[in-house]
Amino acid sequence: MNILEEPKARSTYENALLSKDIVKDNAFNSAIIVTSNYHSLRSKFTFEEV
Repeated sequence: MNILEEPKARSTYENALLSKDIVKDNAFNSAIIVTSNYHSLRSKFTFEEV
């Protein structure tokens, strides 16, 4: 298992874009998003869009 952090983003959308590059660069088939309960729905929709 790999745990990678994307520390540069300043928004959920930017985090999704930068995380997408990490997933592609490492040839991952899936990823788990770790976030707070408060942000989980926004994160879900944003990452699905990206």
